[in-house]
This record gives sequence, structure tokens and C-alpha cells, in this order.
Amino acid sequence: MAHPTFEKTISGYQHNLTGTYFAAGQLTPDANKSLYTPIYRLTIKPDKYTVVIYDRNTFFIKIFNLAHFDKSRYRTLVQALIDCDVFIHKARVADPTAKHKRESMRLILKRDFGLHEYEWGLTFNGEISNILLPVIQREAIVNIDDCYYLNKGKRIQCKIKVYNVSALAEDRRGKPYQYIVGDLMKFEVTFQREFFIHHGYATISSFTSQIAIFSLLLTDILKQFNQHLLKKLTKFETKKLYSATGTTKGNFMDKLTNPDSLQTLLDGDLLALKKQLNALFTVIEAHTSATSANTAATEAHTIAVNANTAALTAANNAHFLSESSAFVKEVEAKTIKENFV
Repeated sequence: MAHPTFEKTISGYQHNLTGTYFAAGQLTPDANKSLYTPIYRLTIKPDKYTVVIYDRNTFFIKIFNLAHFDKSRYRTLVQALIDCDVFIHKARVADPTAKHKRESMRLILKRDFGLHEYEWGLTFNGEISNILLPVIQREAIVNIDDCYYLNKGKRIQCKIKVYNVSALAEDRRGKPYQYIVGDLMKFEVTFQREFFIHHGYATISSFTSQIAIFSLLLTDILKQFNQHLLKKLTKFETKKLYSATGTTKGNFMDKLTNPDSLQTLLDGDLLALKKQLNALFTVIEAHTSATSANTAATEAHTIAVNANTAALTAANNAHFLSESSAFVKEVEAKTIKENFV
């Protein structure tokens, strides 16, 4: 196991008399620093997937690159707390073991932390992307650098955006944005902290595998997709979509997001396709997918979404799924080891 890396920086200053907090960049160069107490931010990276930040009595953990992450998110968070060795462990037994500490960290995580953010993404193939692009452009409330935001608000439970992942390919970076027929559009739902406050069934302990989380949030994912895209299609666009996917109104969403299809399909044809595509590219992470126009790959949790194996082809019914999670906890300073504060 790799050793965690630690970084300690000043995030701001607190006035000794008033208690007013100023971010590091807010104090003028001529300010009397003796009147202020520096506030430190501790950043820990227990492994290549996890970042832990402790700042102003808030403990924040983020796991990313989850599309390629085959471990339990919940167990990984427990391990992150152990590896960081930040929390004081007050054992109730004479000779505590590693098991006792793990259980202590698990209880802290389950009792005190809350889900802060979860990102789920679905990348359409070129044909479906071309059909959906007009409705995406029509319905977008905000367009920032050709990233289309389909809703907005300070306290919304889910943020919806769609963007062109093909335009992020290495050979197109730095060039003026241009949609090319065959480009892949990605539909992304970001579940906000507000969502988890109002949906008690989505708990940290329930966030284990990608399939388990997807099944848990399936109804909510379908609701967002249906509300922001499917219902906005014209009759002509709807007909084209069903024709392209070989579905009907009754089973389109079932095929699109069937939990059973989240299992990597390793029949002969798909396995051969996977080997060929693995030689061409590797999907690095959710926001930097380098893909060709009408190609689909099965890489880790990059999943061909279609319940009917026979209907899977590189040009029609294949999609990529991706995800990332963030968790937050407000903690009392006395529970944190002194050398970290």
C-alpha cells in the first residue's frame, strides 16, 4: 500500500479579537499579521483515487476516477480515514487491534459524514448524439464554452449538463470548438448535497459498487433524463431516436439504463472489440475521455448499456458510464490530532 502524501497550506486568517475569517488572498500586504491567527488547510492523498481535505473544522473526502474503480466506495472511505490517521481513536479495550480502529472509523464515517455530491454520466454514441444535439441546444439555460446546462438554481437537488466529450480529445484541444457529425455527447447528472438531505435512502453505507449505487438512484436518473431531454424531443426527433436505438417508447428507458446491462458483457464479439479498442486508446477519466466518432469501448466500468447482447454494435447502442463522489463532515477540533490543526 502506498504511503499517504500530506500537504499543509495556509487557507486564511482569523482575527484574534473579532473572530472574523479572511481568505488568504483577502488580507492586504500591509495588514498587521500579528493580529491574526493563520488557519491551515491539510490535504492528504491516501491513494491515487482519494483526496482528503481538512479546513476550518470541515473534513472533506472525494473519490474520483470511479469509472475504473472496482472497490467498495464505502470501505474505501473507511480505509482513507485509517490511512490519514487524523482522528483520535479512543479505544475502550485494553489492547486495541486494527479491527477495533477500523470499526471506530466506520462508525465515525456512518454517524457523522454526509453525502455531498455524486456525479453520474452517460455518453451516447455518435448517432444518438446527433439526434439529441438540437434539443440540447434548444433547452440549454446556459452555454459555457459549449457545455450546456439544462437547469440552474442555488438549492437545486441535481445539476444537469451535457457536453461534447469528443471535443476533449488530445488532437482537438486548444482549437476552436466545432461539433463534427459523429461526436459523442455526454449527459451528466450531479446529485447535490440538497438531494441527499431529502432522500434518506441514499446513505454513505449504501454507496458500495457502481451497480449498487446506480440501482439505488435509477428512478431519479430516469426522472432527470426524461424531464430534461426525452420529453423535450419533437415527434420527429423521438421517432428518429427510437429507430436509431431499435426501441419503442415503452422500452427505451429500460434498455438505456437497465442495471443488468451494467455488467461487462464478454461474449465473443464484444471481447474481440474490446481487445481491438484497448490497443487504440484508454479511457482515462470522466472528463477526459478520448474517443472516436462512432466507436464504443468496454473498459473497466465503461459499460455497453443494452439489455440485448445481440443488439450491441460499435455504431449503435453502446454507451459509457462514469461517476465520482464527494463526502463532507463538519468536525469538532478536539477530535482531530493536534499536529494536523
